[in-house]
Amino acid sequence: MSNFVLVHGGMIGGNCWKKVSNSLKEKQHTVSAPTLTGIGERKHLAHPSVDLKTHVEDVLNTIFYEELDDIILVGHSYGGMVITGVADKIPEKIKKLVYVAAVLPMNGESMFDAVGPEISSALFNSAQEYNKWLVPPGTPQSYGIDIPEEVKWFNSMSTPHPLKSFQQKLFFKTSSFREMNKVYVRCLQDSALTSMATRAKDMQIPIYEIDTGHFPMLTYPDALVRLLEGKS
Repeated sequence: MSNFVLVHGGMIGGNCWKKVSNSLKEKQHTVSAPTLTGIGERKHLAHPSVDLKTHVEDVLNTIFYEELDDIILVGHSYGGMVITGVADKIPEKIKKLVYVAAVLPMNGESMFDAVGPEISSALFNSAQEYNKWLVPPGTPQSYGIDIPEEVKWFNSMSTPHPLKSFQQKLFFKTSSFREMNKVYVRCLQDSALTSMATRAKDMQIPIYEIDTGHFPMLTYPDALVRLLEGKS
């Protein structure tokens, strides 16, 4: 059995992994899906100073206090930045990194650097219109969520996201991260992060595909569970 740590992306908390988490637990895996500071049920902790470093520390503390080892560390979307930072800090505890429709940063990049000016400008501008330091969530439909029950759930659970975490650059401290076992999960109906899948290919990272939108943990959880278990 494996130890999974599931890290969500922007504008949604750790409960987005509920279907995947429950399925993995039924298969006797250990699963943790922490919510990052300032998002989801921790939205009351949102503050202009919350950044990528804060979120890396959130996950490092989860791993430490839950006494986890030999971890399959999974990051979705912005969560790719977080798991990269975590893996660079504690490479000895990581068995595999799984990037799910995720940002795959190069050394010295922020999320905004990685995804390019079109996406970063749109997110930055939406934050300026909202309150200057929080990025409001997009519509469920923009993420490929269209089933009425899932639309209702996403609308009720999504929260604004601290802008600074998208802007802070990540610098690798060790060479171990580059040598880690990594896989990339590309969502075929999600065009926003195509460049990250291309980057994964260029880095010779194995790529697996799911024919769904940006939130496969909501829209196609069974397929994602199979990939996480290595049963593609």
